[in-house]
Amino acid sequence: MVPQGSLQLYTHPSRGMFTPVMAQAMRLAGQGTRVLIVQFLKGGINQGPENRLSLGRSLEWVRCRLHRCIDTPHLEPEERVALDELWQFTQEAVRSGRYDLVVLDELSLAVKLGLIPEAEVLSLIDQRPISMDMVITGPEMPDSFLERADLITQLRLRGIPGPGLRTADGNVACSLDPPQVSGTGAMPTAAHVAPHR
Repeated sequence: MVPQGSLQLYTHPSRGMFTPVMAQAMRLAGQGTRVLIVQFLKGGINQGPENRLSLGRSLEWVRCRLHRCIDTPHLEPEERVALDELWQFTQEAVRSGRYDLVVLDELSLAVKLGLIPEAEVLSLIDQRPISMDMVITGPEMPDSFLERADLITQLRLRGIPGPGLRTADGNVACSLDPPQVSGTGAMPTAAHVAPHR
């Protein structure tokens, strides 16, 4: 019998909480788990699916082909193309069954900003291979994600100075504050966890 994969949500009221998820992914990849990490809104390295990184034999990591971090629903035309390209790649990769664990960083924020349709994400969650674990990160998880989750982790910020991630010259690289968007903005608690299968 094939083990059933889980849907895990990692959330925090602000951005920049990717480190614990990355640590988990690297640990599993080191044990031979086939891992794909997709970062939808983090830019700056102009990567894209065609230039994804391979870390060892088991971990692939791809960022959107962007020159900046996205924190607004208003994209330049080339940014819109890059995000659509990455979302298409992600859907194909998940459905291919090549990976045991797929990490979708800041996907909840991309949905909240209206950049990726919530219905398409739900379809991908529901149609992923039965044994695949999926991790979604980001602030402000939609209720539809919370209802499907097997595990919800709400991260708390402690000991990080300043209101953002800064480059060596002191400029803000990515704001840790989420953009103001409409919606409930309710944060998950243990009461939101319910098996969906």
